[in-house]
Amino acid sequence: MIHGGDRAGLTTGDVLLALAGMSIILALAYPWMTDARLRRRADDIAEQVEAVRAAAVRYREVKGAWPPNGEAGQVPAELRAFVPADVRMSGEGHEIEWNSWETVTVPNAPETIDVPSPNDAPPRPETLTPPPPVFGQLAGVTVLAGNAHLLGLLLQRFGEDRSFVRDSSWTLLVSVADSVR
Repeated sequence: MIHGGDRAGLTTGDVLLALAGMSIILALAYPWMTDARLRRRADDIAEQVEAVRAAAVRYREVKGAWPPNGEAGQVPAELRAFVPADVRMSGEGHEIEWNSWETVTVPNAPETIDVPSPNDAPPRPETLTPPPPVFGQLAGVTVLAGNAHLLGLLLQRFGEDRSFVRDSSWTLLVSVADSVR
């Protein structure tokens, strides 16, 4: 005899309710998982940037000048002997490049100027000598990436006094005063 009462097992409604619950949990966890993944990428990129920075500082100590510019995603030939073998200049959605720029600073004119009396002749142009320009170099490690949040994490990590974001890149300025860690 077959009894028609209670049925054991899940109904379609039970399955749909379970799927809805899992979907809500995943929707709530997804931003956290994505942010954690992006922070790990930023940490990895920061390690690569630090390795390039340290190599450039060592290069400058040996050669007396910053290495010349490199191509994005490639260790500059001049830095190869100074960069650890495991340094990656590109990865998921980003490339790293070394930059150095020649700078020229023109010092300000003296603050005090002798005002001639009305009877004095104007100074001859050849007697006016401007202060000589000061030539130097500025250097940096740049990360090219389309992800503004990633670039913001790098800016936050290294600080606004040493780095900046411009368009789709972040640059860490490298100073002669940087020590090799």
